[in-house]
Amino acid sequence: MNKTLEEMLTFIEARRIEEREKILGAARREAARLLAEAHGKARVRVQEMVARERRVRDQALLGARVRVEIERRNHRMRVVGRRLEQERKLLEDALLARWQDPAARCVWLAACIERARGLFPADDWELVHPLELAEGDLAFLDERLRAAGVQRWVGRADATLTAGIRIGCGGAWIDGGIAGLLTDGLKIDAQLLAWMQIGGEAG
Repeated sequence: MNKTLEEMLTFIEARRIEEREKILGAARREAARLLAEAHGKARVRVQEMVARERRVRDQALLGARVRVEIERRNHRMRVVGRRLEQERKLLEDALLARWQDPAARCVWLAACIERARGLFPADDWELVHPLELAEGDLAFLDERLRAAGVQRWVGRADATLTAGIRIGCGGAWIDGGIAGLLTDGLKIDAQLLAWMQIGGEAG
């Protein structure tokens, strides 16, 4: 084989090797790019999955905290509600005991008359009182009404009234019974709650 042919074959082989290396290099670079892209996408998917799991976890924790807080408050409200019922009953019992004390009963009656005198004209009053009101109490009522300038009044007993009196005039009424004194339940509950907190009883 002559020298020129050998040189041509050598040149061709060199070009083949060079082209192969170029193709292999390009293939390696493309493979590396595709691998890096796949890794990048995988990282993004993992990060998104982790973030989603964290959101789900955080929402579940928040929901659990909210449920615990709601249940805690509901429990607290039930405890306070039961305590308020007990305190209202004690208050009613205390008012009834006060009514059963003759001196305190006179103060109570006088206060009812004084309140009505500030609102009603001094004529044609109707007084509703408990069945067991003593004669001395009726005499005290008559004396205080006259002292207040009330010219005419009628009294009648009511079996449903256990303490206090109701005073009516011209269709308007003042309820000086226990129910009437405790009519403003919200205000009384607020005062009882304040007393319970001051006394350390609400906890």
